Amino acid sequence: MRRAYAAQAILTGSPLGEESLAADRALQELTRDRDWEVSQARLLAWQQWEKSGPGQPKVWLGRWQRWMAWDMARSEFFRIADDAARKRYHENYLKEHGKDFEELVLAATEKSDRLKEDRAAEISAAEQEITAIVVALHHELRWAPERIVRRMGLTSTQVRTLLGLPQLPRRPHG
Repeated sequence: MRRAYAAQAILTGSPLGEESLAADRALQELTRDRDWEVSQARLLAWQQWEKSGPGQPKVWLGRWQRWMAWDMARSEFFRIADDAARKRYHENYLKEHGKDFEELVLAATEKSDRLKEDRAAEISAAEQEITAIVVALHHELRWAPERIVRRMGLTSTQVRTLLGLPQLPRRPHG
Protein backbone atom coordinates (compact mmCIF):
# COMPACT_ATOMS: atom_id res chain seq x y z
CA MET A 1 0.00 0.00 0.00
CA ARG A 2 2.94 2.32 0.63
CA ARG A 3 3.91 2.00 -3.02
CA ALA A 4 0.38 2.91 -4.04
CA TYR A 5 0.33 5.97 -1.79
CA ALA A 6 3.74 7.04 -3.11
CA ALA A 7 2.49 6.69 -6.70
CA GLN A 8 -0.61 8.73 -5.87
CA ALA A 9 1.58 11.42 -4.32
CA ILE A 10 3.56 11.60 -7.56
CA LEU A 11 0.33 12.06 -9.50
CA THR A 12 -0.85 14.91 -7.29
CA GLY A 13 2.45 16.75 -7.23
CA SER A 14 6.19 16.34 -7.23
CA PRO A 15 9.28 18.56 -7.37
CA LEU A 16 9.55 17.79 -11.09
CA GLY A 17 5.95 18.89 -11.61
CA GLU A 18 6.55 22.13 -9.74
CA GLU A 19 9.74 22.75 -11.73
CA SER A 20 7.84 22.09 -14.97
CA LEU A 21 5.13 24.57 -14.00
CA ALA A 22 7.76 27.15 -13.05
CA ALA A 23 9.51 26.75 -16.42
CA ASP A 24 6.18 27.10 -18.23
CA ARG A 25 5.34 30.27 -16.26
CA ALA A 26 8.80 31.70 -17.04
CA LEU A 27 8.23 31.08 -20.74
CA GLN A 28 4.83 32.77 -20.55
CA GLU A 29 6.33 35.76 -18.72
CA LEU A 30 9.07 36.03 -21.33
CA THR A 31 6.66 36.04 -24.27
CA ARG A 32 3.75 37.92 -22.64
CA ASP A 33 4.87 41.43 -23.64
CA ARG A 34 5.64 40.34 -27.19
CA ASP A 35 2.30 38.58 -27.51
CA TRP A 36 0.52 41.67 -26.20
CA GLU A 37 2.29 43.88 -28.77
CA VAL A 38 1.43 41.43 -31.53
CA SER A 39 -2.23 41.38 -30.49
CA GLN A 40 -2.28 45.19 -30.47
CA ALA A 41 -0.73 45.23 -33.95
CA ARG A 42 -3.37 42.74 -35.11
CA LEU A 43 -6.14 44.93 -33.66
CA LEU A 44 -4.70 47.98 -35.41
CA ALA A 45 -4.44 46.02 -38.68
CA TRP A 46 -8.06 44.92 -38.29
CA GLN A 47 -9.16 48.54 -37.86
CA GLN A 48 -7.11 49.62 -40.90
CA TRP A 49 -8.58 46.78 -42.97
CA GLU A 50 -12.11 47.75 -41.96
CA LYS A 51 -11.48 51.40 -42.89
CA SER A 52 -9.52 51.16 -46.10
CA GLY A 53 -9.52 47.53 -47.22
CA PRO A 54 -11.90 46.17 -49.80
CA GLY A 55 -15.26 45.23 -48.36
CA GLN A 56 -16.65 41.73 -48.44
CA PRO A 57 -18.07 40.74 -51.80
CA LYS A 58 -21.79 41.39 -51.82
CA VAL A 59 -22.81 38.76 -54.35
CA TRP A 60 -22.38 35.34 -52.76
CA LEU A 61 -24.24 32.96 -55.04
CA GLY A 62 -21.64 31.16 -57.17
CA ARG A 63 -18.91 33.62 -56.21
CA TRP A 64 -17.01 31.66 -53.58
CA GLN A 65 -13.73 32.25 -55.50
CA ARG A 66 -14.12 35.99 -54.99
CA TRP A 67 -14.72 35.52 -51.28
CA MET A 68 -11.71 33.15 -50.98
CA ALA A 69 -9.46 35.71 -52.68
CA TRP A 70 -10.74 38.43 -50.34
CA ASP A 71 -10.22 36.22 -47.27
CA MET A 72 -6.68 35.28 -48.37
CA ALA A 73 -5.79 38.96 -48.90
CA ARG A 74 -7.13 39.78 -45.44
CA SER A 75 -5.14 36.94 -43.83
CA GLU A 76 -1.96 38.06 -45.57
CA PHE A 77 -2.52 41.64 -44.38
CA PHE A 78 -2.79 40.42 -40.75
CA ARG A 79 0.25 38.11 -41.12
CA ILE A 80 2.38 41.01 -42.34
CA ALA A 81 1.25 43.12 -39.35
CA ASP A 82 2.07 40.25 -36.94
CA ASP A 83 5.53 39.72 -38.45
CA ALA A 84 6.31 43.43 -38.31
CA ALA A 85 5.28 43.60 -34.63
CA ARG A 86 7.39 40.54 -33.78
CA LYS A 87 10.42 41.98 -35.57
CA ARG A 88 9.96 45.37 -33.91
CA TYR A 89 9.71 43.76 -30.47
CA HIS A 90 12.79 41.64 -31.17
CA GLU A 91 14.82 44.72 -32.16
CA ASN A 92 13.62 46.70 -29.14
CA TYR A 93 14.45 43.82 -26.78
CA LEU A 94 17.93 43.48 -28.27
CA LYS A 95 18.46 47.23 -27.91
CA GLU A 96 17.20 47.35 -24.29
CA HIS A 97 18.68 44.14 -22.89
CA GLY A 98 21.58 43.39 -25.19
CA LYS A 99 20.37 39.78 -25.50
CA ASP A 100 18.86 37.94 -28.41
CA PHE A 101 15.18 37.48 -27.60
CA GLU A 102 14.67 34.52 -29.94
CA GLU A 103 17.54 32.59 -28.33
CA LEU A 104 16.05 33.18 -24.88
CA VAL A 105 12.62 32.04 -26.04
CA LEU A 106 14.10 28.97 -27.74
CA ALA A 107 16.07 28.00 -24.61
CA ALA A 108 13.03 28.55 -22.36
CA THR A 109 10.82 26.54 -24.73
CA GLU A 110 13.30 23.65 -24.85
CA LYS A 111 13.56 23.57 -21.06
CA SER A 112 9.79 23.72 -20.64
CA ASP A 113 9.22 20.96 -23.22
CA ARG A 114 11.91 18.74 -21.70
CA LEU A 115 10.43 19.13 -18.21
CA LYS A 116 6.91 18.43 -19.56
CA GLU A 117 8.16 15.22 -21.16
CA ASP A 118 9.92 14.18 -17.95
CA ARG A 119 6.77 14.92 -15.94
CA ALA A 120 4.64 12.95 -18.41
CA ALA A 121 7.01 9.98 -18.06
CA GLU A 122 6.85 10.28 -14.26
CA ILE A 123 3.03 10.37 -14.32
CA SER A 124 2.91 7.41 -16.70
CA ALA A 125 5.14 5.35 -14.42
CA ALA A 126 3.01 6.25 -11.40
CA GLU A 127 -0.18 5.30 -13.26
CA GLN A 128 1.35 1.95 -14.27
CA GLU A 129 2.34 1.34 -10.65
CA ILE A 130 -1.19 2.10 -9.43
CA THR A 131 -2.67 -0.15 -12.11
CA ALA A 132 -0.40 -3.02 -11.13
CA ILE A 133 -1.27 -2.61 -7.45
CA VAL A 134 -5.04 -2.43 -8.06
CA VAL A 135 -4.95 -5.52 -10.28
CA ALA A 136 -2.82 -7.40 -7.73
CA LEU A 137 -5.14 -6.47 -4.86
CA HIS A 138 -8.17 -7.62 -6.82
CA HIS A 139 -6.80 -10.81 -8.39
CA GLU A 140 -4.25 -12.07 -5.88
CA LEU A 141 -5.65 -10.87 -2.57
CA ARG A 142 -9.28 -11.05 -3.72
CA TRP A 143 -10.13 -7.54 -2.58
CA ALA A 144 -13.56 -6.36 -3.66
CA PRO A 145 -13.51 -3.28 -5.91
CA GLU A 146 -15.37 -1.27 -3.25
CA ARG A 147 -12.64 -2.03 -0.71
CA ILE A 148 -10.01 -0.84 -3.19
CA VAL A 149 -12.01 2.37 -3.69
CA ARG A 150 -12.21 2.98 0.07
CA ARG A 151 -8.60 2.10 0.91
CA MET A 152 -6.81 3.76 -2.02
CA GLY A 153 -8.96 6.84 -2.37
CA LEU A 154 -9.66 6.21 -6.05
CA THR A 155 -13.03 6.79 -7.64
CA SER A 156 -15.19 3.82 -8.57
CA THR A 157 -14.82 4.81 -12.24
CA GLN A 158 -11.02 4.62 -11.99
CA VAL A 159 -11.11 1.20 -10.30
CA ARG A 160 -13.69 -0.09 -12.78
CA THR A 161 -11.54 1.08 -15.70
CA LEU A 162 -8.34 -0.38 -14.25
CA LEU A 163 -9.98 -3.75 -13.64
CA GLY A 164 -11.82 -3.77 -16.98
CA LEU A 165 -15.24 -4.16 -15.38
CA PRO A 166 -18.37 -2.82 -17.09
CA GLN A 167 -19.63 -1.58 -13.73
CA LEU A 168 -18.90 -2.26 -10.11
CA PRO A 169 -21.14 -4.71 -8.28
CA ARG A 170 -23.74 -3.01 -6.08
CA ARG A 171 -22.98 -5.19 -3.06
CA PRO A 172 -19.67 -6.81 -2.22
CA HIS A 173 -19.76 -10.55 -2.68
CA GLY A 174 -18.44 -12.67 0.14
